[in-house]
Amino acid sequence: MFAFPIFRIPWPQAFESLLLGALFSLLLLKATRFEVKDKCIYIVPTKLFLFIFISLLIIRISLKVVFGSMISLGETAGVFFLLAFGMILNWRVMLLIKYYKTKKSLHI
Repeated sequence: MFAFPIFRIPWPQAFESLLLGALFSLLLLKATRFEVKDKCIYIVPTKLFLFIFISLLIIRISLKVVFGSMISLGETAGVFFLLAFGMILNWRVMLLIKYYKTKKSLHI
């Protein structure tokens, strides 16, 4: 995507997008928990996930409407791609850490 000049964004905007995505992922992280059954670790589905996901989508769309008039369509796409990537990456890494902590507590 970023190989094409239309999608390229300045480094400060890229950093801000990744940081904002990491902040949004904290909501998902708080709603995600593990459960141990028969020495196996499972993620417990939460009823808040859909609410959090829709809320984050509304926030992202609102930000897109506000900032869409200030920057080009390609740059907006680049910013929101990085925002989503930062959110998913941070959430997955933190889940992996939680998983290993839960796994370690099983062996104690």
